[in-house]
Amino acid sequence: AGIGHSILLEDCEGQVSLENVLFGDVLFCSGQSNMEFSIHQDHDREQTIAESTKYPHLRMFSAVRTSADEPQFDIAARTKQQAWVRSEPQSFGDKDFTFPSALCYYNARQLYSFFDGKLPIGIVGSYFGGTRIESWSSSDALNDQTCGGIGQLGEPATGYQARRSYMGTAGHAHSAARLGEVRNETLYNAMFSPFLPMRFAAIYWYQGEANALHAPEYACRFPAMIADWRRKLELPDVPFFFTLLAGYWDAHFVSTRAAQMHALGLPRTGVASAIDLGDKRNIHPRFKKELGRRMSLATLQVLYGEKVDSFGPRPATAELNQGAHELEIDFGPHSLVFLRASGSRGCNTCCDESPFEVLTSSEAWVRAPFHINGSKVALALPVADRPKAVRYASEAFPQCTLYGDLGGLASGLPALPFVHPLE
Repeated sequence: AGIGHSILLEDCEGQVSLENVLFGDVLFCSGQSNMEFSIHQDHDREQTIAESTKYPHLRMFSAVRTSADEPQFDIAARTKQQAWVRSEPQSFGDKDFTFPSALCYYNARQLYSFFDGKLPIGIVGSYFGGTRIESWSSSDALNDQTCGGIGQLGEPATGYQARRSYMGTAGHAHSAARLGEVRNETLYNAMFSPFLPMRFAAIYWYQGEANALHAPEYACRFPAMIADWRRKLELPDVPFFFTLLAGYWDAHFVSTRAAQMHALGLPRTGVASAIDLGDKRNIHPRFKKELGRRMSLATLQVLYGEKVDSFGPRPATAELNQGAHELEIDFGPHSLVFLRASGSRGCNTCCDESPFEVLTSSEAWVRAPFHINGSKVALALPVADRPKAVRYASEAFPQCTLYGDLGGLASGLPALPFVHPLE
């Protein structure tokens, strides 16, 4: 890492001098509209923009929306400067879905602060709202039946082949492409391929809403795309982080989140949950600052090897107390202080509705009231027979969230959805 360097490029036709060059880590951020969601839209935008000059060695590049029939080798910037811009007030767009990505910026800002500004950070944003994962995938990824090498989850995506349906003339890019024109591979060609020569320290992904009706296919397409991006970049170990979809009214988000989690079967992957940060009626929640904090914890753990927790409380054991008609879930060593429950943002009834359900012998999922004792959660069993499984946060918009107050950087992380078999 270093700051204030100069680079002189010279050939027989002349020379070009680059000044104030930084050497640090460059992060790549991609996906659909919740990654494209800009600081201008964020709940904390005024304070964030005012404080932007505190991060002088944070640089940003935001790619223009475009699509192409064939792989491209260059891409324009959304900003007038057509280049890297500094973290300063004039570098933030004044319209929705412009630049920079709120999630990408907040994550980078957290990392910058963790290293006391001694590690310069660059963020490259390449995103396109409303797009499916297939448009970001190459033909190699679309035809990968091994799902990135980790196999299928649930029903296999049988018969799935890359469907090449492009617009325009082959070999040409299509600037400012309309949403209805985006087809398989076209964003991979235009908005990922130009960055292949770069050496990214990590990749960040917020996408899945547009694939919510096809969760089984997504469970394969997502890890296949990750593995393919790593191969094409020639960075087989580059960390890949993704956002677990925010709470929303659409019931399909439940299976989509499970499909997303399948990608954790790949090495050096991480996740930040946005379930409790959602808005039941708005697919674009405005609280990206906290999500950026959670993403930075995953980055510190996976990329930098820091001893921080990024998953929140996780169930270790579940024991049935038939005499008390209770099921006790122990969250064990990952909850070294205390568990707590709190209502999700925008929830009026808060924790009146338990996020825990048990599977009865009649194969019905029944909601179970709960209470917390330290690092344990006791569920009051609604029926007398022995339950077969317990699950948590398996609904589109959970009203109540379980958090682990672990202290330090990882304080207040939410538990991820889980299903825990009891037989």
